[in-house]
Amino acid sequence: MTCVNKSCNQASLKQNIKRRDIPTVNLIKDFQIHENVGILSGQCGVCYTIYYADHKCIIKSNEPNAEILLRSAKYIKLGTNLWADRVFCGTVLNGIYNFYSSASAFAEFWNHSSALMNKHDTVNFKISRKQVWQAFLHESIRVVSEALNYDITIKQNSSIDDLTEQAFSLLGEGGTIRSAKNHACEECTHEYKATSDVIFHSSPSAVIGSEPV
Repeated sequence: MTCVNKSCNQASLKQNIKRRDIPTVNLIKDFQIHENVGILSGQCGVCYTIYYADHKCIIKSNEPNAEILLRSAKYIKLGTNLWADRVFCGTVLNGIYNFYSSASAFAEFWNHSSALMNKHDTVNFKISRKQVWQAFLHESIRVVSEALNYDITIKQNSSIDDLTEQAFSLLGEGGTIRSAKNHACEECTHEYKATSDVIFHSSPSAVIGSEPV
C-alpha cells in the first residue's frame, strides 16, 4: 500500500487509527449483509494524504482540506453505519432508471428481498430511503467521472446536497447531455407542427377549431 502521488515516490501508508478506535459498520457485499466490519484508512508519511476505501483526503496547511472521490472505489459509504459494494450501488442505479422507482420504493424492495436472502442469518438490518439515495448519487457521480476520465474534488465532509451541487458544476457541462452533443438525426429532430396529424379523441368537442379550412 503506497501513496500514488508522484512526489512521494511510492511512500508507504501507515494505519492512522489506533486498533481500539477502528470504527465498525454494516457492509452490503454480494447482496449479503455483514456486521461489525472494520473501516481502515492509511496515511502517507510524506504528503499526509489519508486514503479511505472510497476517497482520499488531501491535507492542506493554508486551505481547507479537500476530498478526491475515487473512481475505482470498490466500496462506497452510504451513511454513518453502512457501506456497500459497487454491485449493490449499481443495482440501485439500474433499478431507479429501468423501473422508474423512487428511493423509498427501492428501499422497501431491498428490505423485503434482503429478508429472504439472509433468512438463515441473525442480521436484522434495514436500509433507509436516504441511504438508497446516497447510493444512487455516488454511483452516478462515479459512472460519469469514469466516462470523462476525471477525478472529482470536493470540500471535505460535504453534505449530500452540497456533493450533488459540486458534482453537477464539475461534471454537468452546463446541463448538456454529453452523448447528444453535436448530434442530430431524423429520429430525434422534427419540424414543428401546430396541430397533430392524428387525433386520438373520439369526442367531437375535442377537435373544435382544428378542422381544415
